[in-house]
Amino acid sequence: MSWKQELDEQEKVFLALYGRALRLLRRLGYSNSLNGDFWIVEDNYGPKQHKIYFYNLGLLAPAVIRGLQSLLDDHPDWAWVIVVWPHGTPEDWPEMGLIVRKHEIIDGLKRELFPKEFQSLRYEGARPGTDRD
Repeated sequence: MSWKQELDEQEKVFLALYGRALRLLRRLGYSNSLNGDFWIVEDNYGPKQHKIYFYNLGLLAPAVIRGLQSLLDDHPDWAWVIVVWPHGTPEDWPEMGLIVRKHEIIDGLKRELFPKEFQSLRYEGARPGTDRD
């Protein structure tokens, strides 16, 4: 396969996964980068991943994360990079989130910063993030 064909194929998968994730998350919240519950970055920068900002901590529910993970069944070399940035958090809010792959969840959440009702979130089979993730 030529590099052009590879890029075309990657763009097709990018757009398909984008659409599926948007449909799933729109059932749970509003998409907008400024005042929504979440926002999926629309640009394909090359890596086989989508970056999703979660502004609403309720979207971190294990069922939602499993739903996103199941969207990768046909594309096991892709990932969701979820950045947690609740509205109203200070400018110095630390980077944190999840990397969701078909076969694993890498958990980089700093739960001590969450309101009490979200501090006990756990994902079956997840592992802590490292400096190599």
